[in-house]
Amino acid sequence: MLHLEYKLKKASDYEAQGKYLHAIQIYSGIITETPEHTLSYIKLASLYDKMRNFNASVKLLKHYIENVSDDSEIRLFLGQMLIKYSMWDEAIDALSVFNPEEHPIHYFFLGYSYFMLKDFEIAKMNFLNYLEKSPDTEFQFEAYIYLSKIEIELHSYDEAMEAVKKAEELFTNSWEVHLLYGIIFYSKGMHFHATTSIEKALKLNGREISLHEWAGKAYLQLGDYQSAEKHLSEYVSNAEASSETYAFLGLACLNTQKLKDADSYFEMALNLDPNNQVALDGKKRCK
Repeated sequence: MLHLEYKLKKASDYEAQGKYLHAIQIYSGIITETPEHTLSYIKLASLYDKMRNFNASVKLLKHYIENVSDDSEIRLFLGQMLIKYSMWDEAIDALSVFNPEEHPIHYFFLGYSYFMLKDFEIAKMNFLNYLEKSPDTEFQFEAYIYLSKIEIELHSYDEAMEAVKKAEELFTNSWEVHLLYGIIFYSKGMHFHATTSIEKALKLNGREISLHEWAGKAYLQLGDYQSAEKHLSEYVSNAEASSETYAFLGLACLNTQKLKDADSYFEMALNLDPNNQVALDGKKRCK
């Protein structure tokens, strides 16, 4: 055991020094001598990942599961690795075989994978299972955040509000909590409350560009066209904007008598979506 610990420390030291090939040789040697040594597989898979050799990392973990032992720790690590590289279906396959009573954490990662696939009902079920069955509180905040996002996608705004309130109880000063409040208020037509919440989010994280899009949309609905133009201009200058956003920016400019700018933004909106009615109507008003 002491000999094994010495080898692991030596490999770790090589890794810290950037001598990855030396570390790989030691980890591989341990695996050859002690095939059931789980930690060596995780260490080597992590090192492959650090070297951006994703295929080698996944192949190693799958080899352990298929040829050594279907170890829950290795399978969970594999699932997280697949999620990291946006391989949602493969992650679901890897995580779906867990005993839910023994490893409720897998519900969270399944929920996240289904969320990214836009399968919102199944994602919701998994996040709720995680919150109900997991004694671990590590991902509770994130689970409530995703539940709120899911309910927004499902147009269940009261349920979305309940979920984000639970998230706020766990972490008060979260810009994402205030953004979700803003989106919910906006979706319910409560545009003043929406701007108040989004401005709070901006104070907490002014670098988050998506906040400017939502702020601009809310101010536009309030008739504060200068604020709408300011925020929407900031957004389109720093992000890939949708046809809708360009059209809204065009409306803001139109209502501040910047007809040339408005016409240009309406044209951008129509380049992305020739059927954008807001942009079509707006261009007529620019003449």
